[in-house]
Amino acid sequence: MNPIRLIIQQPALPKFRVPFFKELASRPDIQLTLYYSTNDPSLPNAEPEGFSAIHVPMNKFKLFDKHSILWHSPQWKYASRKYCDVLSLSWDLHYLSLVPSLIKAWINRVPVVLWGHGYSKQENAIRKFLRSTVARLATALVFYDFKTANAYIEVGWSSEKIYVAPNSLNQLEISHARNKWLNAPDKLEQFRCENKLGTGPTIIFIGRIYSDNRLDVLFHALPKIINCFPTTQLIVIGKGDAEVDNLKNLAKKLHIENNIIWIGPLYEEEKIAPWMLSSDLFCYPANMGLSVMHAFGYGLPVVTGDRVNEHNPEIYALEHGVNGVLFPQNSPDALADTVCHLLQQPQELALMGTKARHTVLETYNTSKMADGFEAAVRYSCDFYQK
Repeated sequence: MNPIRLIIQQPALPKFRVPFFKELASRPDIQLTLYYSTNDPSLPNAEPEGFSAIHVPMNKFKLFDKHSILWHSPQWKYASRKYCDVLSLSWDLHYLSLVPSLIKAWINRVPVVLWGHGYSKQENAIRKFLRSTVARLATALVFYDFKTANAYIEVGWSSEKIYVAPNSLNQLEISHARNKWLNAPDKLEQFRCENKLGTGPTIIFIGRIYSDNRLDVLFHALPKIINCFPTTQLIVIGKGDAEVDNLKNLAKKLHIENNIIWIGPLYEEEKIAPWMLSSDLFCYPANMGLSVMHAFGYGLPVVTGDRVNEHNPEIYALEHGVNGVLFPQNSPDALADTVCHLLQQPQELALMGTKARHTVLETYNTSKMADGFEAAVRYSCDFYQK
C-alpha cells in the first residue's frame, strides 16, 4: 500500500506545534510535508523535527489599514493529485487564496481537510455564513475543541465530516521537567530560597503580556487578596513591550510592586518548571489559549474570566469547579473573592490540581490531537474512492 501523501499548509511553525507534527508524521502510512510561513516576526519559527517542512513566504495586503488579507501560494499550488492525496488548509477567511484553492482541489478530486477554530471571537451572522459556505467545499473539518465540533453537528452538519484534534501541548516534555524537579526536593527548595519565594500563597501567570489578556484586572484584585493573605506573591512570566511598563506603573500606584516577581520570557521547560511547582494556582484573566494546558500539566488549577466565547478554544478543557474556576470577567472584586475562596480551601484546591493534570494526561495531549487529525486524513483519503 502506498503511503498517504499529506500536505499541510500553516501560517507558521511555532515551537509548541512541532511535537504534534512529529507525532502525526510517525503514524503508519502517513507521509507528511508541511508548508509554512512567518505569522508574527516577534515569534520565531521552530526547526522541524521528524517531518518535512518548507518555509514559503506569505503575501500580505493591508485592507483599510486595520486588517490584512493573505495569499499563501502552497494552498493553490498543491491542490493537485500530482503532489498529494490529502491537502490540509488553514480554515481562515483572511486567506484570499483559500476559496480558489478549494475549488481547484474539487475539480482535481483532491480531498481537503480544513483545520481551524470554527468560530470567531467577534462572531456575527455574516462571518458565520461565510465560514460555513467555505467549509462546504471541504471534505472534512478538524476543530480544536469538542464543544464547537458538536455545535456544528447539532445544526445539521454530518458527523462523518466532523473531527476534533484537541489543541494541546507536549505533555511528555512538561512531565519530564516536572518530575526532574520533584525528584530533587532539596534543589527545588534552594531555588525557592534563591528567588525569595516566601511562604506564599503564590499565583502565577505565563503568557504574552498585552492588554487583551487583562492582567490589569489581576493587579487591581491583588490588594484585596493581599488583605486576606499578606504574604501573597504574583509571578509574571512572559514577553511584553509597552504593556509591561503600564503594569509596573499600575503596581506602584496600587502599592503591590513588592508582591510581584517579574521574570520576563522563559521558553525552556526545565526553567519554567520550578516556578510552576512553587505556585498554588494559575491566573489568566482573559483571552486564554494553550496556557490552560500548560498549567494543567503541572497540576495547577486555572482561574479565568467567564466570557468563554472571548477565549480561545482551549478554554473548553476547563470545567468550572472541577479543574479550575471561572469568575465574572473584568471584575477585580470577583477575581479577588474567587482566589481568596480557593486559597482558603487547600484540600479543594489540591483536588482541582489533581483533576487538572488528569485532564491533559487523558484527553488534551499530543497523541490525542494526532489521533483526531489522522482520522480526518484517512476518511478524506478514501472519500473519492467511495
